[in-house]
Amino acid sequence: MNGTFRYSDWCQHLEAVGKVLHTQPELVKDALCETPVHCFQQDMDESGSAEVVESWLSLCLEYCRHLVPVGETEEAILFLQLAYARLQMLATPGSQSVSATRWAMKKLDGVVVMIIETCQHLPEEKCLHETTQTIEQHVAFMNANHHLNLSDREFIR
Repeated sequence: MNGTFRYSDWCQHLEAVGKVLHTQPELVKDALCETPVHCFQQDMDESGSAEVVESWLSLCLEYCRHLVPVGETEEAILFLQLAYARLQMLATPGSQSVSATRWAMKKLDGVVVMIIETCQHLPEEKCLHETTQTIEQHVAFMNANHHLNLSDREFIR
């Protein structure tokens, strides 16, 4: 991808590499790693990055589901942790609109569940460590944002 960055072009790129996930997973890995971090730092509603973020997250989760059966569980967990970190950027109050923050916080829960499920494919001791660490970090993040109300109402301040 050369020249001026356009969200629509990047979405098309992510869609195209997603089609070769099972034959060329390295292309998917590269696309996930090369997605500009600014897509996760700008207001999704105002910048137009929402489609890129949603496409990136979908592809990342699909890539992780691909990795486990081929014995790449630890890499899957690393990419799930990357997804979690990027969603945390979006879920940090004040960085996004209320609806985008709410969307990111709900997605965080799903990624946590997927990390825990993926950890089940690790040796027992490592699984317990990763699961405990993931849950503790998620609880800490959510507690730090306890003032947020994730219902359809506005956030409580």
